[in-house]
Amino acid sequence: MAGYVVDNTKVSDRFLFDIRRTIANLMSDQYYGTFQRLCNARGMTLMAEAPGNATCMPSDNIQAKGRTDIPMAEFWMPEKDGSIDCKEASSAAHVYGKNIVAAESFTGSKADVTLAQMKPLADAALVLGINRFVVCAYMHQPWDDRKPGVTQDRFYYPWQRHNTLWNESTGFWTTLARSSQMMQTGKPVIDILYHLGNDAPLKIATARMRPVPPTGYDYDVCSDEILLKTTFKNGHICLPGGMNYRLLILDGGKQLTLASMKHIYSLIKQGATVLGHSWVTGSPSLGDGRTADMQICALANKLWGSGNAETGQRNIGSGLFIWGVSPAEALKRINVLPDFMAVSTPHADSILFNHRKSDLDEIYFIVNHADQPLAFNGVFRAEHLKPQLWNPEDGSVFGVKQYSEDNGQTTISLQLEP
Repeated sequence: MAGYVVDNTKVSDRFLFDIRRTIANLMSDQYYGTFQRLCNARGMTLMAEAPGNATCMPSDNIQAKGRTDIPMAEFWMPEKDGSIDCKEASSAAHVYGKNIVAAESFTGSKADVTLAQMKPLADAALVLGINRFVVCAYMHQPWDDRKPGVTQDRFYYPWQRHNTLWNESTGFWTTLARSSQMMQTGKPVIDILYHLGNDAPLKIATARMRPVPPTGYDYDVCSDEILLKTTFKNGHICLPGGMNYRLLILDGGKQLTLASMKHIYSLIKQGATVLGHSWVTGSPSLGDGRTADMQICALANKLWGSGNAETGQRNIGSGLFIWGVSPAEALKRINVLPDFMAVSTPHADSILFNHRKSDLDEIYFIVNHADQPLAFNGVFRAEHLKPQLWNPEDGSVFGVKQYSEDNGQTTISLQLEP
């Protein structure tokens, strides 16, 4: 691109949008998609950190990860609260119907790293949807007379036989294996699907997500490719791979492609609940044609109305369009309780969760992400079941004798170490 404005800035911006989207599609289809087809044709499985976590490439991170058999992320030791790359990988796995979500793990460790320093990162990764840990990396160690010897710290996890914890680490890895196995069981329970628009680079940027994801619920993200595959059935927004959601949030800004706008309107008419943020004013793409803005604005007027109300809701067909409120409020209006809450503690933000559902069981992974033991009441969106506590450290299972059920929720008193 030479940097010249062609025709006018509006036309040039739309041309650049189409260029970025074309590059993203080629990266996903011709690079990762071709490599996946070549692997599968030879009986091989492709696991790849597609397309990496750089923000400089005009890529669609969710789409690219969807062109692998096992979407993969990475997290580094400084990222105690987890890597957004992990959330992108799990979202890609969910929306493209894949069960295993891998991560390059514990990268950037110092040679004297301890298992206690590693555990919070493992917990955060599991909460974000990772269920296979790929350690980066085992160090070739040619010397026995030099300790720690070859470490390659800073850019790797210096895992090798001279680590002082080498012979004592079995319990840690077994704990991760048990936790991973449980987080591969059944299907993820996710209430919210964020549509991030269709511009590239397309990735999760939580600091810019509007409205902000609510506490107590989990979310996935998508671009147009997945949005256009959604259907509405039995009160849920459904995907071919088996995922279903209760709320679609529009987070693509003031422009939507004509195809996505038409599809969103159709979903609402069928019964879906959609939360809007920015009033949609037109298409970002030259490919949508000269009449796209007019068609999009006509549909936007049916959703937002002709007034300038900052908040409101409107029944469209069998569905509901809401704008200007928080996701938590939108979910409350359609009677969707929080999936999990930690109450009776001032450190509720430090209690993290992940939820999966099998044919018979509701499986919750609950961790204490604080640096101290915490006692709290866990409120789970489940009832008429017999609660059990599963300890991944030793595989023991305990029945819970004291718990209460009320209004679709089960409350259990818990105490967790960090």
